[in-house]
Amino acid sequence: MLAVTAILVGYLIWGSTEDVQQNVELEAERKSPVIVMDNHLELKQLSVQTIKPIKKLPPKPLPALTVDEGMQHEMKRVADIYEQRSRYAPYSLYLSAEQTDLINPNQSYESPRAYDIDGIALSILIEPKNYRFSVGQKVEADIRIESSPEGLNEIEKIEIRLVGTKTKEQWRLKQIASPDKQGTRNIQAAIDLNAELADFTEEDYSIRVEVGFNGEPPIKQSAPIKIVHSIAEITGLGSSRIEANDLIIPLNINTDKPGYYQVSASLFDIASNAAVSFLIAKERLSSGANTLEAKVQGLVLRDKGFSGPFRLQGITLVKKSERPGMLEEYGISAESYEVDAIDLNDFESIPYEDPMTEQRLEFMRSIGQ
Repeated sequence: MLAVTAILVGYLIWGSTEDVQQNVELEAERKSPVIVMDNHLELKQLSVQTIKPIKKLPPKPLPALTVDEGMQHEMKRVADIYEQRSRYAPYSLYLSAEQTDLINPNQSYESPRAYDIDGIALSILIEPKNYRFSVGQKVEADIRIESSPEGLNEIEKIEIRLVGTKTKEQWRLKQIASPDKQGTRNIQAAIDLNAELADFTEEDYSIRVEVGFNGEPPIKQSAPIKIVHSIAEITGLGSSRIEANDLIIPLNINTDKPGYYQVSASLFDIASNAAVSFLIAKERLSSGANTLEAKVQGLVLRDKGFSGPFRLQGITLVKKSERPGMLEEYGISAESYEVDAIDLNDFESIPYEDPMTEQRLEFMRSIGQ
């Protein structure tokens, strides 16, 4: 693999042997004689020897590019996958239930942490509802503590706080605990930012859980979150329509600042709760009321076989950075919006076409042969 890569890189950088061959020819004969002076001040005329031009060397062919059978098989497999995926437009990706990072882009990924206190095993899991919250939203988290029934009985107190990473300011979250069940204690915790954070400073925060256990110093565990100001809002959807074999979904957006905005969202079939397509729409917007159009490729709808109605969910609205040092800023939206049903017969199974994609695919297939 390294040898193949080296040859390809060398070819791209230096080109063929004809490109790098030197074409050097010396002048056949000088017309002016060469005059020198000896130590007796006598002038002598020296004869000039004729220099024959150097013959051009024939170009040396590059060594044949050989790929072992295993590599050929792998490249063919990669090319097949790439060809299948490239049928779908980059603004409307084929979405499966396993692509949780696309379906839940604002999810906080935390794992339980285990502790041993005087021989009693204990684990704590903190699951914030989101990773990123906006000012005005309620910050919510689920806490799960697992141990033996005896271990849970040894817990003396549980405190859950919102903590500023830099300022170290703290706010207590309200708790609603469920009865212990089979060695598990579940707690729902929440704080209303409107009521508690009057002097809000945008920064990184964490949800910190302190568990006083069996008379020992409290166990402290945290999960990071962000709280940001909102600079835009999706206020609703316009009437969808069909255009150029795409389902067009207009998004009504109010913005505080002009700039380059992007909306990403997942389209689900409501009846089956099945994933359909991951949508990406981006455009420069002005301050005030705007409309940004998301598009669902007809091929995706035909391949999935769903006619709706649909649900648009997992929505992210972001004002993109346009220069170094400029931070991304976020907007808010409802958790989901409903999209009207369609007639699949209004769409054709036409794959997306891109010249660059075709070139990449041709290159991969040439190696896989």
